[in-house]
Amino acid sequence: MDFEEAKQFISHNREVINAHTRNLRVYEQQAAGFGDLYVPPHIKNEIDGLKEKVQILDTEINNTKILVAEELVSEMNKLEKEGENYILLIELYKQYLQDTEAKKVSVQMIIADAINKYGVSINPGVLYNTTTRSNIFREMDGYIRGIIQNIEDIVAQIQKRMGEIDRQVKDISNI
Repeated sequence: MDFEEAKQFISHNREVINAHTRNLRVYEQQAAGFGDLYVPPHIKNEIDGLKEKVQILDTEINNTKILVAEELVSEMNKLEKEGENYILLIELYKQYLQDTEAKKVSVQMIIADAINKYGVSINPGVLYNTTTRSNIFREMDGYIRGIIQNIEDIVAQIQKRMGEIDRQVKDISNI
C-alpha cells in the first residue's frame, strides 16, 4: 500500500469509527436509562459489538501506519545507500581529474578509439606528441566533468525524494 492509499484508508476508517462512536453513545445513553441490571440484551450486544468494531478499526489504522512507515523507511535507506555510492563516485572522478598518472593509464585503455579520432597510427611503442595527449586529456576532462554534473543532479534528486519520504513518515504518524 502506498502513502496516498494509506491516507485514504485511514481517513475512511476514521469516518467509520466516528459513525460507530456516535451510535455507541446513543446505545450507552439508552443503557444508562435502564440501569446496569435491566439493560436489554440487544442493547448490551450492540454496545459490545460497536466497541469491538472500533477497536478492530483502530488496530487496522495503526497496523497500516506501521506498514507504510516501514516501507517508506526502507525506501529511504535504499536511497541513502544509493546516494552514498554516487557521492563516492563523484569523489573518485574528481580525484581522477587531478591525477595525471591515472589519465595516462586511461589513455592507454582507450587508445584505439583515441587513435582513430585523432588519426594517429596504432603503435604501442610510439610516444604520442604532447598536443595529441593534451587534446585527449582535455576531452576526457570535459566528459568526466559532465558525468560529475549528471551524478550531482542524481544525488540532488535522491536528497529531494528522501525529504519527501521524511515528510510522509511524519504525516503518516500524525494521521
